[in-house]
Amino acid sequence: MVTEDYVSFETAKLLKEKGFDCPSYSHYRLDNGELCRFNTNCSTNLEQNNYVTAPTLQMAMKWLREEKKLYVNVWADPKDVENNDFRTIFRMHVYSGPTNYGASEFFTYEEACEAGIRYCLENLI
Repeated sequence: MVTEDYVSFETAKLLKEKGFDCPSYSHYRLDNGELCRFNTNCSTNLEQNNYVTAPTLQMAMKWLREEKKLYVNVWADPKDVENNDFRTIFRMHVYSGPTNYGASEFFTYEEACEAGIRYCLENLI
């Protein structure tokens, strides 16, 4: 079974503020942040601005690359091999042309992607 990882409700609202306008069948309700999946017959509710698009992490990162020339790079590393700590951590960098915006550590790939997207929206756009 395929599951999708969506940006958080707060990130979805930031994306909308910054101009993200890509079609999606998934949306968050603005009144309570509930994730909803619609078919094309639900356009009436969407037109009433009761919802905000809920893109996947990959959709948001692609939009940042293609529209804003911002690159979120996430990779896995062992935590501390020298001390026999082989747990995996995920590191994240954001690139904007020649500028590199530091690395951070996260426990999951999805957390690192979300953090990179949020960093771009809050600091670079």
